[in-house]
Amino acid sequence: MSYVIGVDLGTSAVKLLLVDQAGEVALEVSKEYPLLHEQAGYSEQRLMIG
Repeated sequence: MSYVIGVDLGTSAVKLLLVDQAGEVALEVSKEYPLLHEQAGYSEQRLMIG
């Protein structure tokens, strides 16, 4: 069976969907990451590896 992966890279989380040929969602995963607000009007993200 073939699948398609959908990726939504948002402001505060990344979400993944695994969808089969019939359009049914086989798996859904979401991982949040923090936003830093060190100055008014600014938002940033820091990559944490490991």
